[in-house]
Amino acid sequence: MKKIVIGVVMVSLVCVAAVVWAQSADEWFDKAYNTGDAELKVEYYTKSIENDPEPMMAYFNRGVVYKNLGLYDEAIADFTKALELELTPAITHLSRGDAYYLKGDYEYALGDVNAALTLRPDFANALNIRANIYREMGFHNEAMADIEYAMDLLPEQSLYYYTRGRIHRDLGNMEEARADFTMACNMGIYAACDALDEMGY
Repeated sequence: MKKIVIGVVMVSLVCVAAVVWAQSADEWFDKAYNTGDAELKVEYYTKSIENDPEPMMAYFNRGVVYKNLGLYDEAIADFTKALELELTPAITHLSRGDAYYLKGDYEYALGDVNAALTLRPDFANALNIRANIYREMGFHNEAMADIEYAMDLLPEQSLYYYTRGRIHRDLGNMEEARADFTMACNMGIYAACDALDEMGY
């Protein structure tokens, strides 16, 4: 009798373990999503990836965490994997393009952002990032055209005023730059406040 009971218990444990294993990818994903600790996010998303046959969202989210940590190569690798798994190409191209931009690889950044805009021509955030890329590459007229279009689409975005202010400053349009930096500063963009201090305002 004891052997039979033990056998039943063992089978039950195996079944429970199988259920836990099947749910573990989602559980790790939820833990990663809900924690505020960036290093734990990376750890939990990694565990979710290891236990999921289609982990595209975990790759994307881990890429975002890596980008925020300044680990741009790791972020690019994860966004690339998410693209291979066909996760929302416009957003994923833009995210990888932003990582390339922050890394300073402007040609690769431009390629990805252009891909995002091909899929979504009215993608205001992509226009803002491309404006910043163009600015870094010295293409100020193209940068201004992009940011003006982005501001037409989303006129209340504080970051766009900061971007346009930087372009105006580069072009020597100091009054226009001051006005944009002031607007962005008043809307909570601290870098714009710093820019005003640097300009002596």
